[in-house]
Amino acid sequence: MSPRTYEAYELALRRHVLPVFGSRQVRGITVDQLVDWIRDMRCAGYAPHSVHNYWAPINLVMRFAVRRGALASNPADQLTSAERPKPGLGRRRFLDKHEMERLLNAATDRYRVAIACGLFAGVWLSELLGLVWDAIDFRGETIRVRFQMGRDGKRRPLKTAAARRDVILMKPLASELLRLRVASPFSGPGDLVFCSTMGATVGHRNLTARGLEKAAIRSGVDRRDVPRLCRPPRYAEISCYGRRSACPHAVSAFRGVRGRHNSRPLGVDHESVAGVYP
Repeated sequence: MSPRTYEAYELALRRHVLPVFGSRQVRGITVDQLVDWIRDMRCAGYAPHSVHNYWAPINLVMRFAVRRGALASNPADQLTSAERPKPGLGRRRFLDKHEMERLLNAATDRYRVAIACGLFAGVWLSELLGLVWDAIDFRGETIRVRFQMGRDGKRRPLKTAAARRDVILMKPLASELLRLRVASPFSGPGDLVFCSTMGATVGHRNLTARGLEKAAIRSGVDRRDVPRLCRPPRYAEISCYGRRSACPHAVSAFRGVRGRHNSRPLGVDHESVAGVYP
């Protein structure tokens, strides 16, 4: 279990589960009580995705109790499909060419290259912060994604082999990264690409709150789309390389994207990104 997952489970138990079930024995928790808890969470206004996340640690506790012999069966398994919390539909809306231009123009110099990498390199926020200069192959025009940055400020390997991949590096973005490296006092192979004045990580919160959100406010981009900027590019950048006359199937395979082999993944077309970096 990753530290981030542990923190999420601990927070869910402490804030939403223990206040209701903490005074009860595990064997005394019934199916109807679990259904009532789910219904109360929904009535309190929590999003389906949040209720689903809070439900996960309850189910794990029940399973652990069954394994240790404290319960004969898991009451969580007796919920019907309609009663069981579901993730819900995510917000899928991506920035068009003009919104990306406005966002990059509104970003400060400190965060502009990081935001550009999020838009055009197709890496997650944690992967972006975990990049070191040795992972960027300027001659081969690729970024080797092998590590991520935890919220505790520690760099660690990606959790699965499928997540380790090589990302196509656009030439204009490579030029931006080269200028950043020349100007940075931390330009060694093992130094972080996006670091503070002391060489430590910029941090998730700083990049999101001080970089992305403030740039969104200045540019007029919907702030609800900001936290997802480093997610859609994983598929959007397939379209970005259509102007290289690359086959979408080949680009998808190179990027490690499976099941998204079309020229307009998730509603992003070639023209939407081709003109942002001339």
